Amino acid sequence: MPRWPLRLRALLDGNYAVVVGALVVLALLGGWLTYGAYVSPGTHAEERPVSSWRTTGQFDHGATVTEENSVFSVGARLSNRTTYFRSVAPVLDGTFRSRYDGAARGNLSARVTVTLVLRSVGDGESGEPRTEYWRDERELASERVESVSPRESVSVPFEVDVNELQNRTSRIRTELGSGPGEVEATVRANVRYTGMVEGRQVNRTVEHAMALGVDGGVYRVDDPGPMDQRHEETRTVTVRDDPGAFAGVGGPLLFVVATGATAAVVVARRRDRLGLAADERAWLDFRADRSDFEEWIVTVRLPEQARDLPRAEAETLADLVDFAIDTDNAVVEHPDTGEFAVVHGVYRYVYDPPARPTRDEDAGDETGDGGTSDVGLGEAGDSGEPDEDRETVTSDENREDDEPVQTTD
Repeated sequence: MPRWPLRLRALLDGNYAVVVGALVVLALLGGWLTYGAYVSPGTHAEERPVSSWRTTGQFDHGATVTEENSVFSVGARLSNRTTYFRSVAPVLDGTFRSRYDGAARGNLSARVTVTLVLRSVGDGESGEPRTEYWRDERELASERVESVSPRESVSVPFEVDVNELQNRTSRIRTELGSGPGEVEATVRANVRYTGMVEGRQVNRTVEHAMALGVDGGVYRVDDPGPMDQRHEETRTVTVRDDPGAFAGVGGPLLFVVATGATAAVVVARRRDRLGLAADERAWLDFRADRSDFEEWIVTVRLPEQARDLPRAEAETLADLVDFAIDTDNAVVEHPDTGEFAVVHGVYRYVYDPPARPTRDEDAGDETGDGGTSDVGLGEAGDSGEPDEDRETVTSDENREDDEPVQTTD
């Protein structure tokens, strides 16, 4: 019979109030976690999309040749180039187009403003934003369309006289004393959409830009191509908090286990299943002594002459070991009967181990260790101690094969 069930019962019996109190606290904790996870988990606000749509803006540009030259005919149209010649085609003209799509239903008004922006900026230090020293803005074109449907384009034409742009830049720099920074020119288009998309109120402003650069006799256009921006209309909703794995799974599990354990301990106490009987306590004490004094015990079959010596009985195995230590002897364990003995002088001092307890709940364990009920044989996993399910026998047939036996004839 293993010792741990008896030890557990003794522990529970000796600390019954503490154990039951701790289990009740754990059950309450599990119930509180379960309540918080499934009955009142709390809420939080979330922004959830209710509609999604997209705006697209694009610049188309070109220049018409107005001066005689050997390469281009006067009146020729140069379109969507990265470089134009300032001397023969000084006016950049173009069109900004904007539309929205991605929505099945929509009715928006659009106001488009195209502006030429001149500014002087310097590089920022250590990742800082660029420094703007001055800015000059002039509106090139503006248009308002009251009703725009999905995928319907709004077009606004504009012109930039590059010679006039260069003259204005030089004039500003002269007036400001050439100041720090580098001058940049940008055609900027602002589009403000207002109205309804998918039944939701919309008020959005989007911006698109195309950079210009003048370098001697040419000017360059940095056309970004089609520019898309996605927009989402959201609404605030109240959402139940996720209880998480700890509260959602651990809470109910802790409640069930703690409640079941509490009921089991209480019922076992009421049915007198916790307290140890005298034979169980004696056997448990013997097993503890057998483990503690292993180094003083040897397995030897005593000769008949020694067994005929007068017998003196010890109350416990610990008493017998104390006597053996005091008389500088070893404790001899008989391999067949399990008797412990110390031969000293003309007496044989002995201790007979108690029989294995056989309460009702242990009835199925009488031969649970390989069908044996030996006494004094080593048990695997118990620090080399004798088999804990043993009973006194008179035959060697049940002795385990792996237990070494010393014999003295």
